[in-house]
Amino acid sequence: MSNVQYGISPLTWTNDDMPELGGEIPLETCLSEMAEAGFTGTELGTKYPREPEVLVPLLKEHGLVLASVGIAAT
Repeated sequence: MSNVQYGISPLTWTNDDMPELGGEIPLETCLSEMAEAGFTGTELGTKYPREPEVLVPLLKEHGLVLASVGIAAT
């Protein structure tokens, strides 16, 4: 069995440089679709709360970790 895990950028749902592209998509939708697609990690995006005490439980709810800075939600 492989220990490889896959993460994804939230840019797939919302463009950080041009927020009007995908700006109407709620963070909850982004996270739930990431998890549904089988990803276990995500990079930090514009829509993400910056407070670890808010972000970590939100990611944990979807079985995700923040891959880009190593904040684990497990």
